[in-house]
Formats: sequence, C-alpha cells, structure tokens
Amino acid sequence: MLTGKLDDEKGALKAEDLDLIKSSTEDLEKSLGELAQAAQAAGGAGGPMPDMAGNPDVEPADDEDGEPRQAKGKVVDAEVVDADK
Repeated sequence: MLTGKLDDEKGALKAEDLDLIKSSTEDLEKSLGELAQAAQAAGGAGGPMPDMAGNPDVEPADDEDGEPRQAKGKVVDAEVVDADK
C-alpha cells in the first residue's frame, strides 16, 4: 500500500509535474494518517516503549566512593580511524 504510493511520489518528483506531485503527496499523507490512526487504536502509539516503563531490570551501580570500577571481560584499547582520509 505505502510502497506503491511512495513510488508514485518518486515518479512525480522525477517528472517535475507540480500537479502530479501535489496529488501524490496528498494521497500519501492520507494513507499515512490512516496508518497513524490504526497504530494509535491498536495501542502502538503514545505510550512508553515496553523497556522504558520505569522499572529497570538492572540494579543501579554503587558509585558512592567515586572510584572507577574494574571492567568485566576483555578490554581492548583501540583508536577509530576514518578510512576516507
């Protein structure tokens, strides 16, 4: 459904036809609005993500002494290099 409307929009942009661009944009916006309404009705919008409910599964770290903690597992010291330069 949306893929076809996006393809129509891309074709209208390539053709540089202003009326076709306007009509395909309106059609796409209408479909996206319907999708948003369906998602909201299904409870998929407006609420927190399941893992963002404020009930963490992990206990907070005890950083009362301010000292760095020992790393767990293998630690690798590395440098990021940009290959394009």
